[in-house]
Amino acid sequence: MGDRGSYHYDKRAKRWYVHIYWNGKHNKIWKYPGVDLKLSSEDMADELLKMIRGELRHGTFLLKTYLPDSPLSIKEYSDRWLKLADICDNTRRVYSSDINVCVQYFKGNKDIRKIGKADLIEFKKHLATVRTTKGVYNALNTLKTMLRFAYDNDDLKRVPPFPKLSQGQIGKVKFLTIEQQEKVLIELGAHRNVFEFGMIYGLRVQEVCALMKDSITSTEIIIQRAFSNGKIQGTKTGQSRRYNITRSARKCLDNVQPHFSQFVFSRDGRKPYSGKILNRLWKDACGKTDICLPLQAALRHSLGCQLLEEGHSLELVAKALGHSSTAVTRRYAQRTNEAVNNALENRGKVIQLPDKKKEEGNGS
Repeated sequence: MGDRGSYHYDKRAKRWYVHIYWNGKHNKIWKYPGVDLKLSSEDMADELLKMIRGELRHGTFLLKTYLPDSPLSIKEYSDRWLKLADICDNTRRVYSSDINVCVQYFKGNKDIRKIGKADLIEFKKHLATVRTTKGVYNALNTLKTMLRFAYDNDDLKRVPPFPKLSQGQIGKVKFLTIEQQEKVLIELGAHRNVFEFGMIYGLRVQEVCALMKDSITSTEIIIQRAFSNGKIQGTKTGQSRRYNITRSARKCLDNVQPHFSQFVFSRDGRKPYSGKILNRLWKDACGKTDICLPLQAALRHSLGCQLLEEGHSLELVAKALGHSSTAVTRRYAQRTNEAVNNALENRGKVIQLPDKKKEEGNGS
């Protein structure tokens, strides 16, 4: 482990440093973590040593946070995190915008290890005066995502407890039944396979467009890419998802005409579909029916709602759709609860309840 440490003056460098023997190695610490504050006096060196001893005593000491290549200020760390995060460009831009709000509030030099519950509560109250409920949720949730990254990277001993987050009032999730999906698929003709495949697995539009042949095995499909601004990148979350090839999915793949493109679904045998083309085809097909629903809802939201109405758990649906938590999936449950209420209400049409007045008349 380590010793209690000591501080010394380096005549050549003309500054103080703290010496710590940690995990079998001698280490010199020249400045405070997260800020460019050198030890210019003995008092500062003594103060830093006491802080380190406190961390050693409480088991929170991390040597790497004191090293020059391990910035722990929220500004420096967020810059590093945004570069390293395995996310698509669109998500990176959203994260960058939200984390900048956090950086400004904490004045850029706040050590992320020192962000506690009280800081987060005060930050949330501040955000509530300048942002919508959804904006407050986004900023805090992005900060939470970054701190989880820091924890996974051993830069933090623990992620501080966050105040309860809410996205505010969310509109009802609209979706299609399997019968309604089939109605539009018929109108899609030769383009049916790419849409039906997306419906089977609840894929994002840009994921089904970017699906390549190397992601298909004899028994499995791997969702690992998506288009973002016309470029092939990782999925929105940066995580790949694996599914067994279902009978319906196998039928879609078998119905695809042979072509030389590296993409599974090609619009002309050479080029992949784009989100713009799929949305146009979907809109045209819907125009031939009485159905009007955005493609994303028809693919992804519909699968989530259908599975929930079939009685499957939130956890299973979250895993199927690649949600990081059931909090996102719970939006679909809102629509499912409405279906349950309608089912209970309709039972009155089937179950003949006794007429109270008639019973009272018979008893007199």
